Amino acid sequence: MEPTLERRMVCYHEAGHAVVHAHYDHAIYSTTVVPDDERDILGNVTSQALYSYPSNIRRAIMRESILATYAGSEAEKIVNPNFDPEQSSSDFSLAYNLLREYPPPRCMVGDDVFYDRLEYYRKQSARLVRKLWPRVERV
Repeated sequence: MEPTLERRMVCYHEAGHAVVHAHYDHAIYSTTVVPDDERDILGNVTSQALYSYPSNIRRAIMRESILATYAGSEAEKIVNPNFDPEQSSSDFSLAYNLLREYPPPRCMVGDDVFYDRLEYYRKQSARLVRKLWPRVERV
């Protein structure tokens, strides 16, 4: 991928994360599209940590955080239909770990229901990114 196209994809990816976090009124501390070789990332959105919320609302915030986590890849897919989600393995890992911390009832980590739930959240995120697309493009 040519450098300018790669930078453009990073911008859409990080904008997807940021717009969905903002949609849910999550505090966003920083957003960057400057690569960090030390951390092996091309961009980053830092938002309010899940553990900083009161324990009685963490499960609801967890769902919103998973949607925001998937939003980067979903925004990239809109701009580049050839986008390979494997390129965002860190986003999948974060979504996986969030769900593992707060699994839905009757759901065990690693079982089919667990992965079905992750896929359900990914699809919800895709719908939300399409709905919020004008905001993503503005960012």
